Amino acid sequence: MILPGLFPYRTITLAGMRLDFLPNKKYLAARALSTCMAFALALIYSKALGLNNRSLIAFVMTVNSLLWVLITSGTTLTFRKNDPNLSDKRMRSSFNSLIFIESLLAIFLFILALQMFSVGKNFLTLNFIAIAVLYSATSGIALITSEMALAYKHFNFVGYLDAFSILSQLILFGCLYLLDVFSIAVSLLLAFSISYIIYAGIGLRYIDQRNKIELSTVSPLLFLKSTRGNHSLGFTLGVMDRMDRFLISILLPTAVLGKYAVMSSTISVFRFLPDAFSKIIISRNSKDFKFKFENFLILGAVTFVCGGFLVYFSQVFIQQLLGSEWLLPVTTTVGFALLELLRGIFQISANRQISMGESSNVHKQSVRLPLIALTFATLLSFYFGLNGLILGFLFAYLIPVLVFRVRGS
Repeated sequence: MILPGLFPYRTITLAGMRLDFLPNKKYLAARALSTCMAFALALIYSKALGLNNRSLIAFVMTVNSLLWVLITSGTTLTFRKNDPNLSDKRMRSSFNSLIFIESLLAIFLFILALQMFSVGKNFLTLNFIAIAVLYSATSGIALITSEMALAYKHFNFVGYLDAFSILSQLILFGCLYLLDVFSIAVSLLLAFSISYIIYAGIGLRYIDQRNKIELSTVSPLLFLKSTRGNHSLGFTLGVMDRMDRFLISILLPTAVLGKYAVMSSTISVFRFLPDAFSKIIISRNSKDFKFKFENFLILGAVTFVCGGFLVYFSQVFIQQLLGSEWLLPVTTTVGFALLELLRGIFQISANRQISMGESSNVHKQSVRLPLIALTFATLLSFYFGLNGLILGFLFAYLIPVLVFRVRGS
């Protein structure tokens, strides 16, 4: 079978299960490698930082990624969906104007969030705030560079660059840690910032050589109008991916956030799969994208076995590497594993609906999802603590997944 536009499927049948994959094997392999390296790096700096400092870094990273995704995801999603190779010069120039304004807004709100955190909860030194702002700005530029490269169909290049970026972060952090000039937290953020500058420089150079980046600007309203209906999914995924940590930092003891960050990093190692498939679906406008299972009992059994192993591995691995003080209850880990499964199903289903022209349906479900999650997670956390918070998120994800299923997504 040939997908309109030249991209063939590869069909695999295994024990009654039929899977149709798009042929971006190198991209997926590179994403897998970079995810594993990022996980290893997270464990290394978690051990070096200690529980309290790890919680502080988790807060900074959570707020930063949340703001960039909330503000820019609808714009970059539209840029990928519309195929910049086929769009006119004015539209690309309008994208430049809009993304620049959004970047300034993201950095401003990040500074504001740090100030509020410093005054309201934990005092932050001027040195730390300065390096955190640098981290925020460079990470945003790297994110936009990655989204642009994906829009121009440079999947393999993005995969390789991601892996190189994680490797450079590991080397830079090791060097700064050994020099012992800055605190461990500052050294970590500085290592990330330098790697993001390198990432953006290489990425923009690569895109310009092959697609000629438009440096001109026109009114951002031109491109903003085309993003209508596309901000909701990015908003929802951005909020849902970070809201759990944000609520933990507010509703539960600070140390819980550090434990949760390590546990969730262990379980979400395979998150790159739905993320990668979703980007491929949108960038290729794949209306015929297939991910079908003919035997749901076998799927359930495989998921149960793999999930059980992952939970067991997470508990043993964290205890052996970091110590028992970093462990959360097994029920919490199981609940988060189920949450990751539902998240992946929701993300792929929603992106496929968008590629089929059903943005309005996705918009409705995306607007409701964070509101339901916030309400139930907050209420249940008062009665059941961290487990109640996770249960609220599970319930919130289940509703749109069932709606997409009924509508044939």
